[in-house]
Amino acid sequence: MRRTLQAILLAGFLILLSGCAGCPDCGSIRMEHEVTRIFTSEEIVPGYQYFYYGEILSPKAILGVESDYKVVGEFWTPIDLSQDQLTSWVQEIKRRPTGIETLTNSFNGYGIRDPQGNRVGIWYSRYDWGVFKFPGDKVIQAYPPAFRPGSASFLGRSGPR
Repeated sequence: MRRTLQAILLAGFLILLSGCAGCPDCGSIRMEHEVTRIFTSEEIVPGYQYFYYGEILSPKAILGVESDYKVVGEFWTPIDLSQDQLTSWVQEIKRRPTGIETLTNSFNGYGIRDPQGNRVGIWYSRYDWGVFKFPGDKVIQAYPPAFRPGSASFLGRSGPR
């Protein structure tokens, strides 16, 4: 039953992914050590607006986008990010359990790229896949984070928890 559910979820993600292939208004994410460093050093990037996914005390992902962009989508909560809040989040992330789940609990930084390849935002999450569409001028439609289809994390878990 579990394998069937995983196969169905994988097929759904692949269909979603193929729908974005060649999509003129789709952006991308790329793992970037610089972005990981920005978050782990608890740096708030000037000129960025911030959002989180999950619970405010323990978010599953943090999103920073250039302030001249409008972020649409029901999954991300906007926040006027303070230094104290960012420090609290980073400390909470560092306290999370380690061991067998270290791979799926470790947060990494990603650059968010527009369809032309320009970095317009940053993303910090334990999930390694996100869908970002650019349906209009300076508009980003952000979907919830997930594990990349086919990754070990994806096969071991069915999605964000």
